[in-house]
Amino acid sequence: MFDAYGFGAKIPPTYQVSHLFPLNVSTMNSTVHGVKGVMEAYRICLCNTQLYGPTNFSPVINAVAQKAEHGQRGDRYQVLLIITDGVITDMQQTLFAIIRFVPFRNFLTGAQMDFSMVQAALAKEVLAEVPDQVTSYMKSKNIAPKPPQNPTPEQADGIYPSSLHPNLNSLNK
Repeated sequence: MFDAYGFGAKIPPTYQVSHLFPLNVSTMNSTVHGVKGVMEAYRICLCNTQLYGPTNFSPVINAVAQKAEHGQRGDRYQVLLIITDGVITDMQQTLFAIIRFVPFRNFLTGAQMDFSMVQAALAKEVLAEVPDQVTSYMKSKNIAPKPPQNPTPEQADGIYPSSLHPNLNSLNK
């Protein structure tokens, strides 16, 4: 299961601009099932909203960070992937939201660097930080990681060795 959010659109029923809303606007529930659920929610969203700027990332980053702070059971992890076709219009707020996770000062040197190179370096650093951040956070909170309860086949792929995969075991018996 994934939480999928949209941003920068006029959403039903009032069609006011929102910078954070459940991508599944038909149910206004952010939880979707697998990649297919994300794609279906996105399709429904495109049909029922009007994309509208500005493109603000900080509300989404802050909401996901807040949700991650409350989910301390060890059975769910938060990884934020933002897909956009727009320019970030709240860059200062977005940087402050990201700084909590990555030492941004490492990217402020060399003012003559190409901004796209800085963005690529930041993206690489952010992705490289994920495993250490997850494990150090879990250790600091004394949270032991747990496998998902009754995973679907899509969730189980890659989690269990084939000998322990719940669906494969039932097929092999």
